[in-house]
Amino acid sequence: MVHLLIGEWFTRLWTFQEVVLSRRAVILCGDSSLDMDEFLDFIVVGRYRLFCFPFPLPDHTSGVKPHWNECRSLRIYHRKRSTSGEGLDAKAVPLLLDNVRHRQMKEQVDRIWAVFGLFHPHLQDQLASLVDYSDTARQEHWRTFAGCLKIVVRESASFDLLEFSGQSGPRNGHLPSWCPNFIDDTVQRGYIFGMWNREINKQRNVVQTLLIAEDDKKAYERWSSIEYHHKKDISTTKSDYTLRVRGFLVDTIVEVVQDMHLIDVRDGIENFDSYGPGIENPIIVATVNWESQSLDLARRVYHGENGSDEDVPPEYIMALCTDCRINENCDEAYRNAISSLTTVDWHASNKLEPRQLSQESHFWGHLTSMAGHPSFSTKGGRFGVATPGCKPGDRVCMFYGGHPLYIMRWPTTDANTDAEHDKLPAEFVGTAFIPHLMEPHQSEAARLAPDEIFIIG
Repeated sequence: MVHLLIGEWFTRLWTFQEVVLSRRAVILCGDSSLDMDEFLDFIVVGRYRLFCFPFPLPDHTSGVKPHWNECRSLRIYHRKRSTSGEGLDAKAVPLLLDNVRHRQMKEQVDRIWAVFGLFHPHLQDQLASLVDYSDTARQEHWRTFAGCLKIVVRESASFDLLEFSGQSGPRNGHLPSWCPNFIDDTVQRGYIFGMWNREINKQRNVVQTLLIAEDDKKAYERWSSIEYHHKKDISTTKSDYTLRVRGFLVDTIVEVVQDMHLIDVRDGIENFDSYGPGIENPIIVATVNWESQSLDLARRVYHGENGSDEDVPPEYIMALCTDCRINENCDEAYRNAISSLTTVDWHASNKLEPRQLSQESHFWGHLTSMAGHPSFSTKGGRFGVATPGCKPGDRVCMFYGGHPLYIMRWPTTDANTDAEHDKLPAEFVGTAFIPHLMEPHQSEAARLAPDEIFIIG
């Protein structure tokens, strides 16, 4: 099983498209054959539902985690294609490209064309003129990539692509800042998605116990008022790779806590074979330090220098959860998860009730996914979290039609003047969540300047 997952054929990007488009896929291994659907069911159920296979795995499987995830993605996309029969629209393309970015191809230009057959026919028509396998296109594959994603943004009329743009490490200098680096499969990304506007009853059962119940109609109306805002404006030009969006400034970042290296190695938090459990694991030590510094920053924002070391501002937990609807169970789950994180035997949760254990385990998973993400304070006295890469002086902006907040950086800007910046194209840095600033009326109350068209290079 493991040899098949890490083999050259299974890890090909072209294989992903071939399996998704097939009516029935069969794996041939010498004289043996295996139904692909049954194989994927076995992998997904064994890994994600049972949390372990009913037999021991060989020692060399510790690095196979990305392949488990790819099996799950392959199963999802194959089932969607089999049931709907329709291709993916432009709005679904960013998530697809992120799901397959670890897959291998001989030429980077195939990063788009190896999944081209999965797109909706209308989108295929829009992209077809960019298909180019000339020597120049192969050498400058980033031009094809940026050109395709420019069409994806325009066709989707959505900011979903920007939610994949925050990353650790240096950016690809050829790509515009709004264009995610799906080309480099070694890049680790941070994620802040708009789950705070999702109906509670559509979330996992354990999540529902951590949030204040609200009328799901209210959540949908909140989401809809943002998604279909009448001032929403996203455009591109034929002459360059800039993106133009309408919005306004709401705040300026003044202090940042982050650990870029921790984002690159988050998987090691649970990799006991390599690092060991509890405080013997250096990645857990780094996670504890990051969390402690982030909490200290939140305390200073909301309580000044005289805040209690025992106090946990609710806005801090809101930021960790990227949701303002938390209840008292969420505070308890956070404290239990931190206790486990800082205990040598962090698996020992025998004193917790089943409900508490389930909530603690969920929050533990959330902590590991957020580990290393920047937390920041703002000039306006706020605390938030962001995707990697933000710095003091960066501006927090609201885009009409966007669910998160957006962090922008201009080449020469007076950080002491909130409402002014130069007229050169801005660099898109990433997305952010700031408690009590995520709803339209809240960001409107925080506006620092009139509406403008931001030009992002």
